[in-house]
Amino acid sequence: LHAPAKAVSGQILNLGSGKHVSVLELAQKIKKIMNSDSPIELIGDRPGQVFRHTCDASRAKKLIGWKPRTDFETGLKQTIDWYSQNEAWWKSQVWLRHVPVIDASGRKAMH
Repeated sequence: LHAPAKAVSGQILNLGSGKHVSVLELAQKIKKIMNSDSPIELIGDRPGQVFRHTCDASRAKKLIGWKPRTDFETGLKQTIDWYSQNEAWWKSQVWLRHVPVIDASGRKAMH
């Protein structure tokens, strides 16, 4: 918000820890934080499937001197806490669970 417009105008800045996390590892971390015994259901790959999430924040570091102040695990817990405390904000989107997606092999899977 306070960066010089000339430095950031038209730029996309990704902000994150830079830690590599597979989708399965992310699901396992979420289960652990939430003390959940629900099984993780593996489904077929969907179009555009990602296998890991990694944020490259190097442009933000270079342009505005940004660096993370929160490690990945702490940020994930804070995010889960926020969603737990703000159910009204996201609850209306639960209907998406019933929208089918065709996976890479042509099978129908749910969100």
